[in-house]
Amino acid sequence: MHLTRMHDVHACVQLVFQGCARQFACYDPMTDMTLVGLVPGQEKPDGWVAVRLEGNPWHIDHSAMTGEQCPPVPMREWQATGQDAIILRLPA
Repeated sequence: MHLTRMHDVHACVQLVFQGCARQFACYDPMTDMTLVGLVPGQEKPDGWVAVRLEGNPWHIDHSAMTGEQCPPVPMREWQATGQDAIILRLPA
């Protein structure tokens, strides 16, 4: 899903991922896009993408090494912490 928001939006948006323990978002500064998706059994952020967002709404700026010869990927991770869903909030 590609999610586009107007620049003057004043409401918060929530993305709910039911029944998962971890959720990742990766920011690509070359395309100014954030990809949100699950990582299927490995530590690479290029599993499958659930949502594609324009910009960098969570200000992801620290990199995570993926264990390959590629440069580090700006990535963020969320844990379910005992709940049955992960709720990602996009700031207004």
